[in-house]
Amino acid sequence: MMLLVLFLCVSVVSLQAAPPNILLIVSEDNGPELGCYGDPYSRTPNLDRFASQGVRFKRAFVPQAGCSQSRASFLTGLYPHQHGQIGLATWGFRLYRDSGEANE
Repeated sequence: MMLLVLFLCVSVVSLQAAPPNILLIVSEDNGPELGCYGDPYSRTPNLDRFASQGVRFKRAFVPQAGCSQSRASFLTGLYPHQHGQIGLATWGFRLYRDSGEANE
């Protein structure tokens, strides 16, 4: 009886689906300049092979025009105003002057 229970447990574990094999490639500031999107001048055989075996997005939209805001939204699932990455902070951009007043 113990052997039968052990066999059933092993059988159930082996029938469970394997986790998906996901490779996320994040690239910034580029358009459809890849062979898999039909660009006649681009030579991207490795990315083309990945695209033929996986998912290729034909229509993709971003929540913000900047790369860091969009990447943060993609990775967190939040809008830019929710995760706080609203832009240009890397270069010292200030939305308001140091006095805290807008539109002086």
